[in-house]
Amino acid sequence: MLRPYSATCVQSIIRKVKSKASKEATMRENLYRNLSLIDNLTNLGWAPPKLFAFPEFFLQGFPSGESLAEWLEVAIRIPGAETDVLAACARAKGIYLAAHAYEVDEEWPGRVFNTAFIIDPRGDIILRYRKLNSPVTTTPGDVFTEYLERYGIEGVFPVADTPIGKLACMICYDVNFPEVARCLAMRGAEVILHLTGEPHGSYRDAWDCAKRARAYENLVYIVSPNHGMYLSPLDDERFADASGLLFQDRQAHPIAPMFRSYGHSKIIGPDGKILAEVNGPGEAVISAPIDIEALRYRRAQPGMNFLAQVRTGLFAKVYEQTELYPLDTFAKEPMQTLWQENSAITRQTIAGMIERGIYAAPSGP
Repeated sequence: MLRPYSATCVQSIIRKVKSKASKEATMRENLYRNLSLIDNLTNLGWAPPKLFAFPEFFLQGFPSGESLAEWLEVAIRIPGAETDVLAACARAKGIYLAAHAYEVDEEWPGRVFNTAFIIDPRGDIILRYRKLNSPVTTTPGDVFTEYLERYGIEGVFPVADTPIGKLACMICYDVNFPEVARCLAMRGAEVILHLTGEPHGSYRDAWDCAKRARAYENLVYIVSPNHGMYLSPLDDERFADASGLLFQDRQAHPIAPMFRSYGHSKIIGPDGKILAEVNGPGEAVISAPIDIEALRYRRAQPGMNFLAQVRTGLFAKVYEQTELYPLDTFAKEPMQTLWQENSAITRQTIAGMIERGIYAAPSGP
């Protein structure tokens, strides 16, 4: 029988890597600041959490530049020196760690993946998930035929069966696509670690509703850590919180707001209710209980059991007949100018949807 345990969102301060020259030092600072928050929580004297989750790009920040070449400079390998540090912490504390990085992989030369991964208490990487909905990095869908041949569908929607339940990951924007969480749930996921990097915006209420809906409709726990504070670099050594800066020279020192992040890391139960939440931005940690046995009992009941009631063949027909954003779009070579190529394909997709009558064309320009 699995006893209840605590999961924790780490909502930390993130320093953005500016260039290859500052990469190592900045990542080291990000890495150890996050690990110090784990040290604090596990040294307080009561039963420590078993599962910790860091936000999206906690290690590198959101890379600078609009070209693939610039992003390749700040990406890391998984496993690598940085994941080794995380693995040592997981072993020492006896915990599971979910983390994120922009990743390069020798099997996919010249590409950058937006990747979440889970490390177990032995220090092993037991899961690697690559973001499925990203306008700036290679996704499994961009190279789908070859990706499927190499890793199978379980490589697209990986789920790790562990002593604390069946764990899965999705990243940030993925939460807006119900299919991602549903496919993970169909593969057995009980806890989905939604590593996210969400700024302020008009979409905030809807985005938060989506998190609760993904938990409720799939009977899963959602653990969703976001940034606490985001520090943009002025150069390779100084950041936006440095003292004595002459901000009158705005062209030399353009900065993003330190609280560009919405914060509000949260843990959501399988009934869609928020179990714990940080009430704003800023550095914080929150924990909530995860009861896998209670979840399994709930899933065994027929009432309001939406996943068990999905008639997959019914919906599959519509999906088969309605190709929207195409697969294998960047199979030959990755995007070179970030955002632009993805936006162009999305516009083409919208035009095709209007032509087929899925969308109605606006009357004005």
